[in-house]
Amino acid sequence: MEWDEEHGGDRFAYVTTTVRCPGCELIAHEQDQVPDGADGYGVRIGLVPRA
Repeated sequence: MEWDEEHGGDRFAYVTTTVRCPGCELIAHEQDQVPDGADGYGVRIGLVPRA
């Protein structure tokens, strides 16, 4: 409802903020290693605790 102008909301009710997430950074780095095309189909990068 905060965004719905027809109900008294404002389409700019929220603003963005930028933060660096170490986990997201690690995932992005690993995604760079996934091959393009069929060899990379279905590859999903996730985080698990180090044993």
